[in-house]
Amino acid sequence: MPPFREGFSLVLGNRELRSLAILPMVLGFFAFIFIYALAVWLLGGWVAHLIGTGISRLGGQFDASVLGRVLVAMALLFVSQAIYLGSATSIAAPIWEHMTKRIEILKFGAVPEATVSLTRTGLEIAMRIGFAIFVSLIALSVSWILAGVLAAFLAGCLALCDLTSPAFARRRVLFPRQIAAAFRLPGALPFAVVAGACAYIPLLNLLMLPGLLATGTLMVARAFPAPSSQETT
Repeated sequence: MPPFREGFSLVLGNRELRSLAILPMVLGFFAFIFIYALAVWLLGGWVAHLIGTGISRLGGQFDASVLGRVLVAMALLFVSQAIYLGSATSIAAPIWEHMTKRIEILKFGAVPEATVSLTRTGLEIAMRIGFAIFVSLIALSVSWILAGVLAAFLAGCLALCDLTSPAFARRRVLFPRQIAAAFRLPGALPFAVVAGACAYIPLLNLLMLPGLLATGTLMVARAFPAPSSQETT
């Protein structure tokens, strides 16, 4: 099983880690609200136009502007976790990177020295955003299957990839190779299931992010230990 208890205890029990977690969560939340509202406004207008066109061809008249946006808002709930993860991990990537370094130092006393160039980091973020959009579209298309369970699992898989990426990047395991490496980690599947189960619970998905990040970091650090690292108990 993934070290959930250990990861959450690290964050909750360390003042520095708690402080580091606040800003990216807040930034990610507001970025999510903006992206979600923009998507509802733009896509809702398009869906409303389609509904209105269809009804007019049947000889009726109906103002579908509200209905279109309501339908889009409900549909986007199934991909909200993917949108939030993409927002939170991208907009505050340097803070999450620093936080995961501190987690490794606190627990293992050392971190890998490998660095990633600024160009490669930018490319990494761009590819991850594209990947998050791709997964979101798949989740949206299968959201009706098993009452959204499959979509939640896909969100959990995205969380596994995103929340282990800072630790993997320090080990020069970069996207897209990092996806396969993440799923080979011990406890990868339970991690995805738990993260997916929390995906659609408002506020809980926000508060769980730092603990899940710490858990994912511990999973990578134990599978790919840094030279001269020595785990503390």
